[in-house]
Amino acid sequence: MAHEVAEKSTTELRPYQFDFTGVLPSTDATLDAVSTVLAYDSSGALISSTIVTNIARTGVILSCDLQNGSNGEDYKVVFRAKGGTSAKTRERVLELRVRNNPSNLVA
Repeated sequence: MAHEVAEKSTTELRPYQFDFTGVLPSTDATLDAVSTVLAYDSSGALISSTIVTNIARTGVILSCDLQNGSNGEDYKVVFRAKGGTSAKTRERVLELRVRNNPSNLVA
């Protein structure tokens, strides 16, 4: 189940981020370099290189830009964060709905 839902058009470049404060142990002030963002289409195929770009780690915030996508498709975008001190891994999931006439579910 997704933690959040967002919509974008096929041509829109949409920045998105998850803050892992309170999700990772308080000893983690930064994320490990292996923290990443993965994207899957509705069939479960990994399509990160098509949808995800500009992954960045700032403190315990994991961010990226979401691009492209097929009109009418729903994508599962997994933000996988590994604590820089604790080495614990936590995930947050975004359901990304690509629509050429978005209803702006999440601003």
